[in-house]
Amino acid sequence: MIAVEAAYFFRSELPIALGSMANTIISLSQIRQIIRMYMQGVSKLSIAVRTGVSRNTAKKYIQAFKDNGFTFEELNELNDIELEEPFWAIL
Repeated sequence: MIAVEAAYFFRSELPIALGSMANTIISLSQIRQIIRMYMQGVSKLSIAVRTGVSRNTAKKYIQAFKDNGFTFEELNELNDIELEEPFWAIL
């Protein structure tokens, strides 16, 4: 039980957002990972499986990425606070 509590504590220290799948926690690094895989041509279903989010959640982040007009390189250069802004409606 202690290991579970410790894992939760450390996870809560990461920059996180609530996803749409029953309020699952999505880290900003997962958002970057979703976009990176999308840019590599990975299917949304495969992205969802690999990142542990629902396909609809992956689609929402991909759509927000496309709506904001960033390139992946521009997005990847943003710090966590700057990265939250384009995805705030989903977070």
